[in-house]
Amino acid sequence: MTTPARLAALAALPLLAACTASTIETAAPGAPLPNVELARYQPGNVKVWENADGSRFTETAMRLSPAGEIEFVSTKKPGCRGTAPVIPLTPNTLAVDCGDTPGTLVQSSTTSGGLEPLREGATQSWRVTASWNGSPEQTFTKTCTVVGEARVTVPAGTFDTWEIRCRTRSSDFTWHYAPSIGAGVSYDYYGHRSGGRRNQRLVSFAPGKG
Repeated sequence: MTTPARLAALAALPLLAACTASTIETAAPGAPLPNVELARYQPGNVKVWENADGSRFTETAMRLSPAGEIEFVSTKKPGCRGTAPVIPLTPNTLAVDCGDTPGTLVQSSTTSGGLEPLREGATQSWRVTASWNGSPEQTFTKTCTVVGEARVTVPAGTFDTWEIRCRTRSSDFTWHYAPSIGAGVSYDYYGHRSGGRRNQRLVSFAPGKG
């Protein structure tokens, strides 16, 4: 049975978060970062991610759906597919068998505040309604805040990033976004109640075409 806390944790995860713990090297950036908007996902985006155990998977953005979201496939799990919003961090509408629990996650949300343009202290909240495997709907709040700048080293290289932290009632995750390539380069997730930790690090990124 999926509990409300479990559902909120599933829905709060970055769409294709990995499942093991790791560390990341951070330092102050070399120069102030620009106040930019998040790069939109485009058909043809291809990202390769690495888990802490060294395993890797590929995430590919295929096409725009009729609702204007990105349809994706992933090698993370057999059959992993779904749709993702073109604006990163926005709660996704549909994911099919991409998490720890097989099934379908359906979400809708309303929003307040704004992260863009990215700048220290910017905050945005979503009121999310979610259902996992057809279970009764649960509603919770997801809030993301730009906490500052960080230089991050991952398998893909070293990047000056905006550090964005997000929280729901049952989980936290941190996302490092690199304006120089228009993509996130790391995710770290922590479940308050379960104590579970998950992360992924960018290995390579090929941008799509708008």
